[in-house]
Amino acid sequence: MQFCALWRSDGWQGVKCFLYHEKGRWQKLITRPGLNEQCISFLVHVNGNHWVAVVRRNHLNNETVFYYADDMNCESTAREVKVLFERDNADPEFYPPQAKWIVCDVTTYLPHNNECGPRALIHALQMPVHPTP
Repeated sequence: MQFCALWRSDGWQGVKCFLYHEKGRWQKLITRPGLNEQCISFLVHVNGNHWVAVVRRNHLNNETVFYYADDMNCESTAREVKVLFERDNADPEFYPPQAKWIVCDVTTYLPHNNECGPRALIHALQMPVHPTP
């Protein structure tokens, strides 16, 4: 099952095994990024028909920032995804109380022809390495 869909249905307890935590019993693997990783990218399927990207970055000043990109620039979808990531039962090491949430400006092409999947993937690859996503 997809990470964010499982998070929606089972909460943090259902997905924490996908992330390595030094204090936990989970072994760090290439398929299990650590909470202390500089960047973790997430593709989120929303409304049953759309893909958006979220990147969690730990900056050098110990600031955690979540960058969100949606090629439809839909404010209600941005709010829905933000609520998912900042759920009360998430590990504060994953989503610290002082974490920032930044909605990135993305070009919306009209007509929209179901290209959100490839664009979300491009955003998920660009935001971790771009100096100012």
